Amino acid sequence: IHAREHVHRVKMAVTRDGTILGMKADVLVDAGAYSVWPWSAGMEVGMAVNMIPGPYRIRAYEFRARTVATNKCPLGPYRGVARSSAAFTIERAMDEIAGELGLDPVEMRLKNYVPDDAYPYTTVTGFICDSASLQASLKKLTEVIGYADFRREQAAARAQGRYLGIGVGTYIEQTAHGTSEFVRRGVPIVFGYDTVSVSIDPSGKVTVASGLHSHGQGHETTLAQVVAERLGVPLSDVRVRFGDTESVPYGMGTFASRSAVMGGGAAWKAADLVRQNLLKMAAHMMEANPADLELSEGVIQVKGSPQSRMTVAEVARFAYHRPEKLPPPLMPADLSATQNYHAPPGTGPWANAAHAAIVAVDLATGFVRILRYVVVEDCGVMINPLIVEGQVHGGTVQGIGGALLEHLVYDENGQLLSQTLMEYLLPSALDVPTIEVHHMQTPSPFTLGGFKGMGEGGAIAPLPALANAVSDALAPLSISIDSLPLSPDRIRRLIEQREAQGQR
Repeated sequence: IHAREHVHRVKMAVTRDGTILGMKADVLVDAGAYSVWPWSAGMEVGMAVNMIPGPYRIRAYEFRARTVATNKCPLGPYRGVARSSAAFTIERAMDEIAGELGLDPVEMRLKNYVPDDAYPYTTVTGFICDSASLQASLKKLTEVIGYADFRREQAAARAQGRYLGIGVGTYIEQTAHGTSEFVRRGVPIVFGYDTVSVSIDPSGKVTVASGLHSHGQGHETTLAQVVAERLGVPLSDVRVRFGDTESVPYGMGTFASRSAVMGGGAAWKAADLVRQNLLKMAAHMMEANPADLELSEGVIQVKGSPQSRMTVAEVARFAYHRPEKLPPPLMPADLSATQNYHAPPGTGPWANAAHAAIVAVDLATGFVRILRYVVVEDCGVMINPLIVEGQVHGGTVQGIGGALLEHLVYDENGQLLSQTLMEYLLPSALDVPTIEVHHMQTPSPFTLGGFKGMGEGGAIAPLPALANAVSDALAPLSISIDSLPLSPDRIRRLIEQREAQGQR
């Protein structure tokens, strides 16, 4: 399958001081021979036109959306569906407008962002964005990367004939789509919830069963952390089970940056219910009031009386082995709970990030070398910062591949030419710089735990960040980037065109 063969044309109305008044977008998406989406080939183009306004205050917006069938590979979902293309469009437009008006691209963005304190905010396309930190994230990004210092270094490099550039790419991303979002799309299956079971066995060990599946996202760690924290037991006592549909609750799967929100929310609810019943049982055994008990690290004790204590394992063993001594209506089964979770509102929580790249462009070869890459991301409350960084790293590398290397090339007869990894290039360790990741944590006011999704975000901003950086590097040649990938041959052609026009 292929993804992201988009052609976007945009017009923007902007005042001389850089304030955006309105926007028109014409979006054409190549669907290939057919779509593998379960809700028609219009899915990707629909998401693109909804996301193009990005994180900006755009109150007047008109769009045209078209999907065409061609004799190419079918269209399917790829990390950051339509969002990377939309971010490329609006972020390149912001840089181009800033250049036309003589404004700094960073100041242009800060001027037009929805203010961080204005959320929840309803976008021009009707989405409810719960919270974001675009202004704070971009300010932190420019501080970390040394934006002002680089401008001085860039001027000195240009005087020496070296072409350095800096580019910024920002986005706000819809995650964990809720029930009403899928109902609005008219799909036959609604994916806006998920289910998790939590149980304590007679040894005091905890099992979490989820219909979500981890294929690198680390659910076995994050779901265990949520349950361990809510129950008050050591993380080492929690085991997560997934992948066997005969032994886990019915689930909707791992996609669309939904697992932390949906799975984490369901695990949160189930763990709370089990904890509540566990404390009732312990209170009966200790002849105490449940409200007077505290539970931490697998130990239950009366507040202020550390000598009056029991372990979770002791309570569980008593419940399973001497159930007749439990007061009605408590039963051993009450140490298990299954809960589902719907994330309100229907459009889900929104994550955001700001990426910046510093590049060097070799005019003789067209080769782009990434000198530095910095990310400031905000996925709400982080369950596990290390897993968040891993997701950002992986997504960013994919985005670098899309910006610089990856391209499905067809001949005039529709024959795919880039059929192997000899022609379809992927980034290697030699192509990827150290990715510096910094975190903001703006909780979602709508989700349990304040969680937001973040599995796709890393793949969105590299495309505009690198395109803006290369365009900035080549600004003395009056070369503007409007398509990807930024392969050496494409950059050389742009340089040769300018040389032929005598503009160097």
